[in-house]
Amino acid sequence: MAFDEAFDLLRGSHDLRLPSWGTYTKRYMGISHIPDVEAGLRFDVSVFPGLYRRSVRPPNVLWESGYHPWEAAPDLSFVRHRYEVIWKDHLYADVDTCRLDDEGVLIWAHCVNATDDPQNLALHWMASLHVPALGGRGSGPLQVARSQLPDAGIWVEALDCAALSLGHEGHRAN
Repeated sequence: MAFDEAFDLLRGSHDLRLPSWGTYTKRYMGISHIPDVEAGLRFDVSVFPGLYRRSVRPPNVLWESGYHPWEAAPDLSFVRHRYEVIWKDHLYADVDTCRLDDEGVLIWAHCVNATDDPQNLALHWMASLHVPALGGRGSGPLQVARSQLPDAGIWVEALDCAALSLGHEGHRAN
């Protein structure tokens, strides 16, 4: 059987309807939300455990970065990843993601210090929004997202703003 014939036999035979929450990230391990499959937008939330005031190794999905898939439910409604902060399970964090419903997910971190010394562990959280690229693998221009305002919403162009006023100016603001 030729490849084209085999491909034609499989066309339309796979149902790839996946839940709106899952481990769909393409960069840093975490939980992703796809609110509208047709729009192609993806919202990712990742947790980066690390020692306080030290360098952090983001859990990159493309190469070894100290995290390991640890446990998962068959339908991926629950996923646990272990992040090794100090090698050989001396200091680690198990980060669980549990899908509550189509609108929400629970993220839980259980940190374990098996060393003889007290450790200062920091949990860094990163949220990112990903817009689909034309041409796959991020090689093409980005597609413009559709914005929908609520009935009483007002659109203000960023270039039309004259000043940005924060509630409290910190000493690091510059």
